[in-house]
Amino acid sequence: MTEKIVKEMKVELDQENLTMYSEKVPRKTMIAYGLGPMTDQMSHQMFQFLIFTYYYAVLHLHISYITTAFIIFAIWDSLNDPLIGPLSDKTKSKHGRRGFWVMISIIPFGLMNIFIFTAPINGSQISIFLYMIITISLYDSVYTIFSVNQLAIFSEI
Repeated sequence: MTEKIVKEMKVELDQENLTMYSEKVPRKTMIAYGLGPMTDQMSHQMFQFLIFTYYYAVLHLHISYITTAFIIFAIWDSLNDPLIGPLSDKTKSKHGRRGFWVMISIIPFGLMNIFIFTAPINGSQISIFLYMIITISLYDSVYTIFSVNQLAIFSEI
């Protein structure tokens, strides 16, 4: 008897899913949604892979400064991530609650990808350290605004 009920429920769910996903998505829309995560991940992987190497090997920032910057960055990251989601959840705009944030973060996101790798080469250890903390914190803030909303927009549509 239980098997019969489970089979009936499965058939009902399959039929609901077929009608729910039967709409054809335009190729242009699929490509656009596919490229969004690619830019997001390419940028973030570059950041994670190169940022500390760049400051250590190219700018010769002392490892204690890099460690301190990473700790400050990790604390900032743990604070700003939970703030961005609820902020975008409450947004009302003609572009939707996620689209608005994606659009306003695109240019700052691109600029921050440049700024994190343009520290003063001949600066003092302290000036490079401060530049690093400021730029990676700003990068992370803009990245979070872009990424959280860009990844959530697909599921909402």
